[in-house]
This record gives sequence, C-alpha cells and structure tokens, in this order.
Amino acid sequence: MRDAWRALLARTACGEPLFSFDETRRWRQNEFEQFRASGLLREVGQAQFVTCDACDDAHREEVIWRSSVREPSGMRAYIPCPVEMALHVPAERLRQWSVDADEMARQIAAAMELAGTVESVLVGRLWKLGRRRLAGRFRDAFFAIVTDTDGQAITETAVARLNATHGILLVLGNMDRLKGWQVAHFTLLEAPEVVSCGDGRLDVDLDYIEDALPRERTAEKSAEIRSVPIPEGTRWDQLTIAVLETSLLV
Repeated sequence: MRDAWRALLARTACGEPLFSFDETRRWRQNEFEQFRASGLLREVGQAQFVTCDACDDAHREEVIWRSSVREPSGMRAYIPCPVEMALHVPAERLRQWSVDADEMARQIAAAMELAGTVESVLVGRLWKLGRRRLAGRFRDAFFAIVTDTDGQAITETAVARLNATHGILLVLGNMDRLKGWQVAHFTLLEAPEVVSCGDGRLDVDLDYIEDALPRERTAEKSAEIRSVPIPEGTRWDQLTIAVLETSLLV
C-alpha cells in the first residue's frame, strides 16, 4: 500500500492527478480497490491518448475511432504504430481514474478529528480543514496542493482565512514555492511525512504534528508570579488588598 500511496501523492502534487489503466494494473489489486472504495480514486472519461504496447518504442499516440461490426457500440479504438500499422486498443485500456483531492481533504480532516466543516477556499489547491487544540492552543488546519505557480495565492488566502492565532498548513507538492511569502503564523509540514494510508483509510500522525508546533509559554509566565507570605492562621476578613496606580498593596 505504501508504494501505491506514494505514487498517488506524487501524481496529485504534480497537479495532474490522472492514472491510466496501464498504471493502475501494476498495483496490487486490493490496493487499487481500496482507493476506489474509499473515494480517493474516481473513474473519469476514456483516455484520448494511449502508449503503444506492441513495439519497443513505447510511443504515445492519439486514439482513433473507426466503425466496426465487432463491437456492440459499432466503434473500435486504434492507435497508429510503425510495426502494427493500426493497433487495436481494448476498451479496458482506455479506462482512467483521477484523484479526488476534495475527498482527500475530507479524510485528512476526519483523521485529525477536527471541529468544523471542510471548506475548499481555492479550488483544487487549498482547503480549510477545521480546528482543534494542539500543543496548548486551538489551531486552524489547512491542506494545500502547491504547484510551481500558485505559492503566493495559497499563502495569501490561507492567512486571510486564519481565524486562530496560529495555523497548520499540510503541504503536498513543492514546499519551496511558499518561501518568501508571509506564513509566519503557520507551521508548514509536508503532507507525505504525516499522512499515511492503510486498509483503505487515511491516518495522520498527530504526535509528529504536535512536536513540530511552537509551545505555549504558560509555565514560564507562571514561574514569574510572586507569592505574598502571610502569618499562619490569617483569615480572609483580616486581609486587605488595595489596587494602586502601578502596584498592588496587600
């Protein structure tokens, strides 16, 4: 499952989350079926280009449809090939599947047990997942798919949608594209490092995330508070507290 999951993440990070039949048939059948059943993969229209499997060149050609009495539909698919001339392409090889990034975002939010509703704030690029308490404070969690051109739009939108004082941004893609933009209020984490897939469900390493977050300084602040010694047996009605301009008199 790890190899198929990595392949799925890598293709999604490229901004072209499409898998051909030839690619998916190399996976273990149970892995492919789990991705389909979970909704992470959904079947889309037939492929318009196919790689030749009849010669050593492995050339990629556009599919040509011709009338045929051999097919119930009356049409048969071919691609040109220098060896076979016109190579018949079985209908099964034209099937293809796309990664459902919206479903991936929803499953990440569920695995993190976040409060709130998952929002797509930049279509296909940025999702606000929800909020939960981690490392001493409530934090907004976001999921982003970063390509070479949309780093600024993602960071500016995430900052604008940040309601808590600090956020978590899980990044799939080239995280270097976010450098130079204002993300001071976010902890950036590479999604493949914290999100895994097993038995058809996603899991998020919350311990890893919590260790990466800035800690609150509550304990240090408490240590600076001075106590006031009083004689043993003093009652509350014997205590006077006066608030002065710049001090407290006990």
